[in-house]
Amino acid sequence: MLEIGYGHTPNVHFFLSHLIVPKQATRCIYSEQLDEFSAFLDVAIDGPYAHIRRIAITGQRSYEQMFGIKDTTLFIHGKVDFVQIRSLFSEAILPNVQELVLSPLPEHMPTSVELRHMLRSLPLLTTLTMAGAASIHLHRLTSALGVLNDAQNNATNVINPNLRVIRVFNYSISQFYPDSYLDIFPLVLLSQARAGIGHPLQKLEIEDCQQGQVEELQGYLGATELMSHKKPFGKQVFGRLLDEMWSAIRDSVPVLH
Repeated sequence: MLEIGYGHTPNVHFFLSHLIVPKQATRCIYSEQLDEFSAFLDVAIDGPYAHIRRIAITGQRSYEQMFGIKDTTLFIHGKVDFVQIRSLFSEAILPNVQELVLSPLPEHMPTSVELRHMLRSLPLLTTLTMAGAASIHLHRLTSALGVLNDAQNNATNVINPNLRVIRVFNYSISQFYPDSYLDIFPLVLLSQARAGIGHPLQKLEIEDCQQGQVEELQGYLGATELMSHKKPFGKQVFGRLLDEMWSAIRDSVPVLH
């Protein structure tokens, strides 16, 4: 295991350049301010991190910034802005990602253009899980996937052609539950658009949606299965995810508790 705490990105990068770290090794880098996270994966020397299958981005106000790898998951946690992670989203670095978990803080929610950049770099993506600020900005997801742009929405130019499952949870790590219910209308539009270009979604999994809206819109989903959960389902899912993340870090480090 490799653990580096409270260093600036150039210093950490310089330190890493003098080490040979196996790609599959558990690692954790944390600080008050990290710059470009891709600097921690030196693909120019090591080649792509082909074993990574999941990226989990979780925002939390009470924690600064953390970058970690455990098994086949890359974790990004804390007060992290899109500009810090943009360069990570490249097929040259992470070519085989199949799942993206996106639960940012409201002030760090990617725009539709930024989200499209992230999704385009993940051609093998099959599962997208959204919570926190992402759950109340579903229109950005539909825009990023081309629903509102005819030039993007055709069978020869499909973003994430393997995308089959979208999970949206009305849950936030850093704040109380939103008072409003989830609005699944953008997801229904997305489901119809994907089916129309021959890349249908298999399942929509949602938490805390009004039952009346589910009953009203379910008939427009075609073959897409709609699974509706009650709170605190999302909290339990993210609880397991965060337990997995923290288990990558030694219990003897008090600053991370």
